[in-house]
Amino acid sequence: MPPVGSHGHMALLGHSLAAYLSLLPRGRLRRLSTRVLSDSTLWLCRLFRYESGSAYFHEDEREGVVKVCRLVIHARYEDYASEGYAALGPRQPVIYLSASGRPGLGQHLCSQLGLPLSSLCTVPCNTVFGSQHQMDVALLDKLIKEDVEAGKLPLLLVANAGTPGAGHTDKLARLKDLCDQYSMWLHVEGVNLATLALAQVSSSILAASRSDSMTLTPGQWLGLPAVTAVTLYRHEDPALVGLPSSPPPLLLCSSASTHTGNT
Repeated sequence: MPPVGSHGHMALLGHSLAAYLSLLPRGRLRRLSTRVLSDSTLWLCRLFRYESGSAYFHEDEREGVVKVCRLVIHARYEDYASEGYAALGPRQPVIYLSASGRPGLGQHLCSQLGLPLSSLCTVPCNTVFGSQHQMDVALLDKLIKEDVEAGKLPLLLVANAGTPGAGHTDKLARLKDLCDQYSMWLHVEGVNLATLALAQVSSSILAASRSDSMTLTPGQWLGLPAVTAVTLYRHEDPALVGLPSSPPPLLLCSSASTHTGNT
């Protein structure tokens, strides 16, 4: 076998431990998985300054915002669970994305959620004042007002803390205030979220800790293979729509090894 290095060795160790634990009796495995998931969630929320959050682990980076969208749809449309898409008819949901955001994300959301492309609203970036890669907050406010007047329901906004390629961060504090004004869900993603774990954090990034959810990709940041992405979120009913999940193998490995004496 070719040399895998320390990071590859950690990945193999995590998967091997997960495979071994899967052979445990069902009751013991359930208790251990619950403990690891709880500890991993607590550790991640403290590390990234996200108080009172829940965690959802997923392989595809886009799956986090898809699950969050489902959660918000179920929360905002009381009859959605029983009537499905028909419940959305009276007030069509609208998802707002930055023009500098991840290519293809909007189409993926509509495909997974069964929504028409008309439910997407692409917000232009500021080309007069400030960065050309930051979402135009004033124009977003205007677009939301127009959708409300048209009888639509502003559902969710995807903001960037590090736009793809350029690395710019949207005005997250202003976007959060705007989302609170219109009862919208704010989701944040981007590589700059990694700096939340540092002692000194810029105010623009620190504002991400006020968001309703954010997707982290520690595997990419640390160069660790086989580490899943994780979406931290806050909701009155964390178990809604089955969001809680089993922890990924590497997180399971690190957390289980810490608490072996207590398990």
